[in-house]
Amino acid sequence: MLRACDGSLQILKAFGGKEGWETARAERPDVILLDLYMPGTSGYDLLQQLARDEELSDTQTIIVSVRTVEQESRPIQGELRLKRDAGFALTEILQLLQTTLSVITQSGEAYQASAEALLAGQPG
Repeated sequence: MLRACDGSLQILKAFGGKEGWETARAERPDVILLDLYMPGTSGYDLLQQLARDEELSDTQTIIVSVRTVEQESRPIQGELRLKRDAGFALTEILQLLQTTLSVITQSGEAYQASAEALLAGQPG
């Protein structure tokens, strides 16, 4: 789905928390898309590992889950949740990811300008 949005993205895959941690340490990704419920090391545990690692603690993480906000048992520090009772259509998820990725992968100055424009209700 992400390659359909932007073919220039380099997408790494990991199947489980342990492999995700190893991939993050080796590749230093700009953004991590994370499921909280994985085999082995959970997404919650992976988030804690990322937070403790000096080189990875600032890595932006987007949690993708089919579980509802009410079903999540542990709060996540610094989280922003997007929720709709009916869920999101695939095209809406792609638009959300595209917008989010473009904002969080910008330089500090560009990020600040986009954030200010977003808060003012203007397109970034």
